[in-house]
Amino acid sequence: MELFQATHREGVGENSRTSINRQPLFLDFKAISILEELSLHQKHISVLRLGQCKEDLKHLHKIHLCFDVKENENPTSPLEIFEMPPHIQDMTIECCHRPDVFLPPNTKFSEHELLEHLKMWNMSNVSKLELIGLGDSSWLSTVCGKLQELNVRQCSDLTTLFRSTSAASFSNLKEMAITECRGLEYLFTLSTTKKFIHLEKITVKECSSLRTVLAKEEDEAPQGAEFKRLRWIDLNSLSSLDCFYPGNNTLQLPLLFQVEIGQCPKMEVFSRGEINAKSF
Repeated sequence: MELFQATHREGVGENSRTSINRQPLFLDFKAISILEELSLHQKHISVLRLGQCKEDLKHLHKIHLCFDVKENENPTSPLEIFEMPPHIQDMTIECCHRPDVFLPPNTKFSEHELLEHLKMWNMSNVSKLELIGLGDSSWLSTVCGKLQELNVRQCSDLTTLFRSTSAASFSNLKEMAITECRGLEYLFTLSTTKKFIHLEKITVKECSSLRTVLAKEEDEAPQGAEFKRLRWIDLNSLSSLDCFYPGNNTLQLPLLFQVEIGQCPKMEVFSRGEINAKSF
């Protein structure tokens, strides 16, 4: 089934000749102008980069993109569609096996307009991506700077969430949930915690290699670690988890009031050092 008229214009797509007589479900985006949520497979994603739907999809606030393509195929870069529907607040990237989609193409783009309303970012089954926030060359770093909620699931090649140089990109983050990312051994280092000043909730589940949430650094500063606004911690089904923080510095959690820990058989202590959690 063809969804949009634009998907079988002459010269667009490798199947344009065979689909020239196939009637699309929607002749144009005006037919779905009040659409609020949209989920598309790779074959239909390319139509959004034609630049003719910005006004027609002005109510769109949630989008789900599935890039399930073969390794020798070039998926459409999400960057090519981002500047069209301007009010998207919730985006999901799924089944992506090409990390180069997170790097910008040769076209120029305006960073201040790049999904300026985005609040929630979800990634599921994204392989060959080792780090979130790939540096200045990644549009993902620009997008993450506006996020309030981050959900990462089944990203098996992910080994590092945040480096000290890229953690500033998540300075507005309030909630994060990491599930079934089996390459991660830790989430934060002591030097990155200072940059998550708005983080309120951490959820980690089924990450079999995770040994600690907050990793100890060799040259740690004596003032310790602090999550100023952290209120909830949920750790579940973490078979290798030893503790939340293995260092001897004081762990400052002034607003923490709820901790849930389940099926973490190796966990003996929450922290090796003192814990300041007066609201707990």
